[in-house]
Amino acid sequence: MSFAKKKVFISGAYRGFGRSLATHFSNGGAELFLTVRGEQARQETLDFFQSHSRQPAHVYDCDLSNPRAVSATMAAVAGETDHIDIIVNNAAMWLEGGINDVTDEAVADTINSGVTGSVLVIKNLEKLLLNSKTPDIVNMISACGIPYFKASSAHVAFYAMKHGQSGMSELLTDRLKGEGVRVISLYPPDFHNVEEDPEPWSRREESPFGTMLTSRELIDTIDFALTRPRNCMMNQIFFEDTRTQ
Repeated sequence: MSFAKKKVFISGAYRGFGRSLATHFSNGGAELFLTVRGEQARQETLDFFQSHSRQPAHVYDCDLSNPRAVSATMAAVAGETDHIDIIVNNAAMWLEGGINDVTDEAVADTINSGVTGSVLVIKNLEKLLLNSKTPDIVNMISACGIPYFKASSAHVAFYAMKHGQSGMSELLTDRLKGEGVRVISLYPPDFHNVEEDPEPWSRREESPFGTMLTSRELIDTIDFALTRPRNCMMNQIFFEDTRTQ
């Protein structure tokens, strides 16, 4: 898909799905605005896109759970552009185990990484988003945000975070549609990340779980949702777990 001249903000773009998605948008011609956590991650991400892409990439070290850090980072984004076309809330901390298997700090960090971070990003980038002729928000949630889903080993704090993101998404869908903003939320089960390099991307990878969902299908789905006519809004996209044992 072509995203030429689009300006795309992605949180959590240092590794995994965030990196794959950022690479995909860049390959499609988009200018990137990426957040990572830590100066080393920022430099490595910047070096990667400078060496792998001809499209501009702006990379920011930002702790999304810190309101001052988010405010400063989004002000820096506003210094680089007068609008953002697509916001992708991807950043989230994984946590698993029993409720008493982790520290209190890990619980707070996990919830803040997804809920606080996503809300602060949208709050601080809303003006830039509304300056776009085609404003879209993509929220990477999880099957853990679906009511009554219990099939993950995730910690209760991760479930809480994903349900918080889901509630945020539902309300934003209603409140922003009058401004022409589409809010698209994805609820995938566990999936395998495929780096977007020509060789692995072009073939169907086998996994030890059989027909496991991969990042390729998720990105294809995001492409499809973003490239529909503006009067077509797929605000919630659920995925069946097709793994075979």
